[in-house]
Amino acid sequence: MNRTSWSDSDLEKLTNRDNHRIRYNGFEYVWEHRLSSKWELQTEYTKKDWGELYKNLNIWISSWQKELDQRKVKISDFKENLKKTDKAIKIANSPYKTRKKVQLIKELMPKESVQFIADILQITRQAVYKSLR
Repeated sequence: MNRTSWSDSDLEKLTNRDNHRIRYNGFEYVWEHRLSSKWELQTEYTKKDWGELYKNLNIWISSWQKELDQRKVKISDFKENLKKTDKAIKIANSPYKTRKKVQLIKELMPKESVQFIADILQITRQAVYKSLR
């Protein structure tokens, strides 16, 4: 899915149906959105039939909601990774032997590199490899 240029707060507003309207301007129907206090034209084109604009509105709201959900998942993944890193630092500062520390960190964060484990434990990569054997 392509990422739009909208900020997270704007995307949140765009997923709210109350911030959209389709109105007749005297000649044709136009789709407008409101991100701040004023209504702005959503599309470059206007239609004589409101049905197509309404269909596009529903499609775009759904698309924006999916993107917003994906952004939130990435943020929660980031937070989860920070929590695990914090636990790994606590393991590094614990009284366990180096071999046990390496094993615990590897179990906690299996996708992390050997260099990451070495940096947290402040040892060489070779020492990490030796502990993993």
